[in-house]
Amino acid sequence: MRDGTPLPGQTPAQLLSQLAHRVLGPLRPHRIRAVLDYHGLREAPASGQAEIAARYGVNVRSVSNWVTTVAAAGAHLPLSPEMTTQINRRSRPGEDHRGRTRVASTFGLPPPARPLSPAPAPRPRIPPDLWAAAGIAVRVLATLGPLPLPSLLGAVHRSRRFRARTPITGDQLADGLLAAHATLADGLWHAPAGAIAPDRYRLVASTLGDRDVSRSELIEALVAANYTRSSAVGRTITTHPLITHIGPARYRLIEHTGPEPTEPPQH
Repeated sequence: MRDGTPLPGQTPAQLLSQLAHRVLGPLRPHRIRAVLDYHGLREAPASGQAEIAARYGVNVRSVSNWVTTVAAAGAHLPLSPEMTTQINRRSRPGEDHRGRTRVASTFGLPPPARPLSPAPAPRPRIPPDLWAAAGIAVRVLATLGPLPLPSLLGAVHRSRRFRARTPITGDQLADGLLAAHATLADGLWHAPAGAIAPDRYRLVASTLGDRDVSRSELIEALVAANYTRSSAVGRTITTHPLITHIGPARYRLIEHTGPEPTEPPQH
């Protein structure tokens, strides 16, 4: 029941500040500042209680007690419909949703809804094989980090050796990477935000590191990364996007170079 004495604040921040002053009193302003920090109503977004306690040189339990005391009063504070709407509306992109959730809780209201995610940009109309090529390149970038276009083009050609009738050109791959939201900076392509390296790719990269390995060592690395032995001995060793052939029966992870020489057939 909201049977407390109303406050004149016109915004949630003003109202909570006035409430904290009323409840905690004016003699120890650091308590009020700590409560406002907890709600993200000072210079920075809402902080954790441990961080606030360290900032003010007090015990975490003290911060918890101050916040709880203010919230106990806030649950009884009369709120106008307009103020309830301000506190309870959905958070907007860029707002401190954590702080707004704490403000709502302090006034005994349900938490505001999270900000709506921006609508994804429409995917450009490009051929399916180019999407597939860009996907290969993105997985490589997510695993190994930034790489130049020639290295990515070599990886794509190698992985598509048994499937692509018409090789992808560098310009086509660049178009595909841009469509997949990869970025180019200082001559190196970077994986798009949120791109995740496949588990087997990560295992291969971790096992090989920056070493040159023999054919037998590479086969064991592929098997350790959960490829079947028949696959590792056969097609995978010559078509894996991460692996480049550098000499007779010698291999390593791709580097910041152009496509590797064609591997001689194995007998």
